[in-house]
Amino acid sequence: MAARMGHTAVEELAAGHTNLVVCYRDSHIVTIPIDEALQMKKSIDPYMYKVAYDVSI
Repeated sequence: MAARMGHTAVEELAAGHTNLVVCYRDSHIVTIPIDEALQMKKSIDPYMYKVAYDVSI
């Protein structure tokens, strides 16, 4: 996934497109304007947060 996202980022830069964020949306790698990405709100699942915390110890 990281390699595919990096490839998309490089292709966008080579095409002269800037101020974009590469993201995974609806099972596809897409780009969106950075301003749109900064406006997004993402909630954190408390259970998954606890799992991540417990695993990191």
